[in-house]
Amino acid sequence: MRYHRITLPLRYQLQALHEAGHSHTTIAQQLGFDRSTISRELKRVTPYHPELAHQNAIAEQSRRHLPRIAPHLWNMVTARLKEFHSPEQIYGRCKLEGQPCPSIEAIYQFAYRSPELTAFLRQGRKSRRHRSCARKAPELWQSITERPQEANKRSEIGHLEADLLEGKKGKGSMVVMEDRCSRLVTLNLVMRKTAVEVFSAMDAVLDTQIVKTITIDQGREFVLTEQLGQQWGAETYACHAHSPWEKGSVENSNGLIRQFFPKGTDFTEVKLEEVLVVQHLLNNRPRKGLGYRTPLEVHSHHQRRALAT
Repeated sequence: MRYHRITLPLRYQLQALHEAGHSHTTIAQQLGFDRSTISRELKRVTPYHPELAHQNAIAEQSRRHLPRIAPHLWNMVTARLKEFHSPEQIYGRCKLEGQPCPSIEAIYQFAYRSPELTAFLRQGRKSRRHRSCARKAPELWQSITERPQEANKRSEIGHLEADLLEGKKGKGSMVVMEDRCSRLVTLNLVMRKTAVEVFSAMDAVLDTQIVKTITIDQGREFVLTEQLGQQWGAETYACHAHSPWEKGSVENSNGLIRQFFPKGTDFTEVKLEEVLVVQHLLNNRPRKGLGYRTPLEVHSHHQRRALAT
């Protein structure tokens, strides 16, 4: 049956047939509509009146063309995307603050329609792709298995993971340290991948932190970390060989940092001020694992509680 609307003259005919006692099926056949269409139309106004039903239909039709999500919400989403918040972080933060917000999928689709906004997504892709299954690492050497439960359960601050984010070969690297509990990251630059420079860079960023444990991988650049831990009264733990995924917090942050400093970056051309800007962005970005609070908020809360005891 070809689609067509019920006009005002047809509504008058419908009223006459209905008042004459004809069934919905008979009315539908005479007017050329489906029986369900006639049934819905008669429920539009009770008792049925053609002019009121016609006005009701026009108003309903006009409402269908209104945007489902208000423009000011998309303005808010755009602003937060440009602050490098992910769609999931935007949605979670809005729920935390009790504010209305489009769904995560709607935000992704909104961003994909604009090349300008796609550039602010973490991977900068034009569309999402499925993640491959995580590889299983061989069970080799020990050490991280002895890490205290407070570190494993993320129940207190001071349990740090460290890694070296490498740039273009021979062009410097970045030391990344992350608190497992609060996800607070601290960054520093090293011009050469040597144990002494990495030691100095880590020592500098630890100056303002509570330090209880440090988890590293077995790279030669971290051979002095145990001495660093002793200097700060902290225990040092190492991942199993070829298993950097065991320090998953800092590895995840490496992925976030790559949005700003992609692989092949010449860190000798990067200023420390640029690194600190990225550090500020990451520490003030709501995180799903923190209930959409920011790392800085969580770290400050635990730090005040630690100082009070």
